[in-house]
Amino acid sequence: MRNDEIMEMMSFRGTPDWDNHRRIGQGGTFNANPPTAIAGIIGLKMIAEQPINEQANAMASRLKSGLNKVFKMTGIPGFAYGISSIVNPILGLEPTGDYEAPVITYEDRRAAMTSKRTGFLTKAMLTHGVHVMGGQVFMVSSAHTNDQIDATIVAFDASLRDLKAEGIV
Repeated sequence: MRNDEIMEMMSFRGTPDWDNHRRIGQGGTFNANPPTAIAGIIGLKMIAEQPINEQANAMASRLKSGLNKVFKMTGIPGFAYGISSIVNPILGLEPTGDYEAPVITYEDRRAAMTSKRTGFLTKAMLTHGVHVMGGQVFMVSSAHTNDQIDATIVAFDASLRDLKAEGIV
């Protein structure tokens, strides 16, 4: 089947039988939505013309370094690792290899980052003013500032200390 034939299967023909019973519907929240299309165009233009990925990566590197210092300062086993602008904390394990791509099995990661631990980390971070996606990942963007990264590190420090005082880590 040709592409135009596939696309034709979704088009309205103005006949009730086809339009209501045979046409393949295709829906989506942002279909034909001009603000979404404009945002996509602007985002792609920014990526092409500005160093936003480099900025996001630099902020993530700063965050990763800060979180790893917190682990050392608190004496709580763990580390933060990640590639590019994604930073993952691991509680209860020490890294093998480097922080960009440590050698860690999926099973070891799952055992260290139980739903209980990630839930407590999420709540502790929220208590200190920072939202972490499920307690498992820090998503850093080019919009983050040095001050925001520093505040996140301070919140992580306080959160780990809270979790230690509660006997969770």
